[in-house]
Amino acid sequence: MIVAVVVIVAAMVIYYVDKRPELAPAFPVDVAPAAAMATIIAFAPWAYVGFDSIPQLAGAFNFSPKKALGLLLWGIIAATLIYLAMLLATSIAVGTHHDAYEGEAWPPAAAISEVMGPAGLVLMVVAVSAGVLTGLNGFFTAASRVLFTLGRANLVSSRLGELNGKQRTPRNAIVLVCAVCLVTPWFGRAALTRIVDKSSAGITVAYFYTCFCAWKIARTGQVPGMPKPIAPNKFYEYFALAGCILSVGFLALLFVPGSPGVLGTAPLIALVVWIVLGLASWAIKSRQLKDVLPEETAALILE
Repeated sequence: MIVAVVVIVAAMVIYYVDKRPELAPAFPVDVAPAAAMATIIAFAPWAYVGFDSIPQLAGAFNFSPKKALGLLLWGIIAATLIYLAMLLATSIAVGTHHDAYEGEAWPPAAAISEVMGPAGLVLMVVAVSAGVLTGLNGFFTAASRVLFTLGRANLVSSRLGELNGKQRTPRNAIVLVCAVCLVTPWFGRAALTRIVDKSSAGITVAYFYTCFCAWKIARTGQVPGMPKPIAPNKFYEYFALAGCILSVGFLALLFVPGSPGVLGTAPLIALVVWIVLGLASWAIKSRQLKDVLPEETAALILE
């Protein structure tokens, strides 16, 4: 994927230097720059959701938390650079001829192949296929791990918390994730788009909660159930606080009326349905687990 992206970007830069094609304006002419950026920023959180699989799987490997943090940060940096590289390549290839590609099934690939020929299309297929496969791998890993952890804590069916085979993999959780993935595409692109839009809100809440926990640990050095306190750290405290503020800003872009990135009616309905289902599930499970100590549940989840 990286090699394909580098070749595509290099070819587009050479094409731009040689031909000097006219580029489209950086912002829509009929929309304020701040509003245009806010629309993209509002839905940006879902683009980075797959990276949570790194800390989720860190416990299954025997390297230090510091290395896991390094993998997470470098993964985010690499993904950001790839996003920017493909945006640059597509912008150069399309130029100001957006209308010419409106009828294409895959406009970026059509534009790039027009400049690079069949080789450009092949490189696009390689790059996108690798990106999709790595994304699917991360999704299966993260989703199955979450279900496995919830199953082990009896927050969902305990069968999802079972490990099978010599490799000790959560097979039942993986099979369930696979079954859901096989069914959902049949709902169509419109339905899936609403789910993605709705998920931006859920992901942002998760970001806020994570940053809040990090802020509390950095401020006090411990949280309930933490076996060994650590020294408070002012830098991490302010860094985590900035994450909380940014998360609130993301939510404001999604929910404040008049915001450029405000959610539409359909995603809001999907979000409400999801919240109701979550609350109902929690109400049922909380009655079942009322006699279980919180420390025991935390140990099962974090073990």
